Amino acid sequence: MALGWSVCGAALLALAAGGLPDPYWCADSGGHYVTTCDTPHSSHPACVPSVDSPRDIGGEAAAAPCNAAAAAGAGWVTCLMFVATLGYVCADVAADGLTATLAMREPIESRGT
Repeated sequence: MALGWSVCGAALLALAAGGLPDPYWCADSGGHYVTTCDTPHSSHPACVPSVDSPRDIGGEAAAAPCNAAAAAGAGWVTCLMFVATLGYVCADVAADGLTATLAMREPIESRGT
């Protein structure tokens, strides 16, 4: 049980220390992501036409991403979250086994009361 929680804690510490990549979309002055070039964002630098980015999302012109490499940074975060989940599931399974073992020590007459 302690090993599972140790693995989970180590993965979460690595996740907290690693930081996140810059966001995929640009942010406007209000902090909102610019994903389409509708009227309020038409003058944003991300709305300059680009050959590399798709220009149509549901009938609206798509904005160019500010950090197209952000998707590649998701693999590291996903792996750390997987290791953290594996650790806490192992700890939970061990705790369930301990609970079942201790429950068997209870006299049959008083079980479940």
